[in-house]
Amino acid sequence: MMDIAGLSNAMTDVIIEVTENELKDCRLRKGVFNDSAEIDQEQFFDIVQNRPKINIPGGSAANALKSASKLGLDTSLFCTVGDDDYGREYIADLTNSGVKPIFDIQHGPSGLVYLLVTPDHEKSCIAKGGVSGIYGYGLTGLSDARFFHTTGYELLSNPNRTIETIEYARSIGAKVSYDLAAPFAVEARKKDLETLLMHVDVLFASDDEAESLTNLDYDASLDALTSICPIVIMKFGKNGSIVAKGDQRYKIPIYKVKLVNTNGAGDTYSAGFLYGMIKGKSLEECGHMGSRYASVVCGRKEAHL
Repeated sequence: MMDIAGLSNAMTDVIIEVTENELKDCRLRKGVFNDSAEIDQEQFFDIVQNRPKINIPGGSAANALKSASKLGLDTSLFCTVGDDDYGREYIADLTNSGVKPIFDIQHGPSGLVYLLVTPDHEKSCIAKGGVSGIYGYGLTGLSDARFFHTTGYELLSNPNRTIETIEYARSIGAKVSYDLAAPFAVEARKKDLETLLMHVDVLFASDDEAESLTNLDYDASLDALTSICPIVIMKFGKNGSIVAKGDQRYKIPIYKVKLVNTNGAGDTYSAGFLYGMIKGKSLEECGHMGSRYASVVCGRKEAHL
């Protein structure tokens, strides 16, 4: 069987180093995804066009599956790319990472995520989705998957197709893993999440995302979410995470590392946690695996293992 199949916006990360003042000049909020309508486009593109860049094929669920593949799991990814160099490089990267690409090629630009990294290694992001949210794939590639994993970014891009794919995954017996992704993605799709969460077996959320979804503090939101999803992992950044099932709570610390950047840490946590589940580990052990592998990614430039 395929261990994990996933759906991801096929986004290439474009990494650019900036100062704190340049971030403010662009009106970018630090450490989160930003809405392109709210930033200073002229300042932003001046930085983008005139700075050295590192291009790394990514996307939240794609990063998770690449890390899962590195850990030895069989993985496949549904995605849409453009008919450009970014798209060709994206498919080649998946294949080289051991992830089977189930891809759809559309005429137009592939998706990009600009990651502006400040000297403290925090990343501030803005996306240009291109054709990445079209999702012109067939569903038969899911037929032998144990887990299906996707995130709030995909729900934001194409809610109908994302929910359809999740419902199909459940109908064929796959367990569904879902990452809320970002507070703004939660706010934009709260109504859709009411439907989607009923199909989710493993939910990954930061405390901010959970509070945005439930309008409760993190403790009450954790209780609310565990009444819907069988397993909930709530992440607190440098303060670790909590793995919850019913009334069980396991506090998981971070594993210290010399920080390079935090890009992909949450995705790799998901990969490590799901790896533990597939290998039959306890929930507490799964949490430690997620945290340990997330720390490895924090110590490198790549957003995956």
